[in-house]
Amino acid sequence: MKEHKVVDKASNAGADIEPFECPPERSIGYAMHVAYRLLSRDLEEVVGFIGVSRGQWYFLRALWEKDGLTQRELSDRVCTKEPTTVLALKGMEKSKLIYRVRDKDDLRKVRVYLTEAGHGLRNILLPMVEKINERATADISPQALGTFHQVVAQMTEKLRAVEDLEPLVWDPIPASQEPCWKLLPANAHADSDRREAPSNTESGQAGPSRAEKLRHYQQCGVCYASSSGVPRCPTRPA
Repeated sequence: MKEHKVVDKASNAGADIEPFECPPERSIGYAMHVAYRLLSRDLEEVVGFIGVSRGQWYFLRALWEKDGLTQRELSDRVCTKEPTTVLALKGMEKSKLIYRVRDKDDLRKVRVYLTEAGHGLRNILLPMVEKINERATADISPQALGTFHQVVAQMTEKLRAVEDLEPLVWDPIPASQEPCWKLLPANAHADSDRREAPSNTESGQAGPSRAEKLRHYQQCGVCYASSSGVPRCPTRPA
């Protein structure tokens, strides 16, 4: 079995560069991910006992609040891609929890309605799931919970509107910082280093490789800021 050489990242990156500090406990995304995974574990056990999958639960939750949503509206509310939504709805339809009909005014739209069984699960599942929330929030003051819900609602609103925000501007990686791709085994980026088709048919010369473009992009502040409308720098590989 071929052994890969272990690379000392610190020395390879330059001794004068301080590692970026961001402890997991201070990361909003990391903390929410861990809490979500733990809540999902208990949720799967509860709804699975009734024969509902965790994925189906979120669509039931949305339809209990407003029946007759379109598939796209459901995707937006549950934050899933439409193919995932369609797959979940097929399972729910097979279990006779929902039925789908074409919108009378716009045949392109498919509306989703709960069956009697789907409506009936509300008073069974919601109290069971609420016990999970009560256990997770035990000994947390109502004021703290109120602040939590307010902050999460504000974050969600901002993230949903991300397309309307200014593009992020990334700080350039210092030239002394060893690009992370060099820490990979020698053959790991072989495909990325393959030459692309010639962009100039008259010269007949192949264009720069993907790895060459990556090297330039990693060390060029202008290219890093290109998402904010900065013109492409003159030294960037074509």
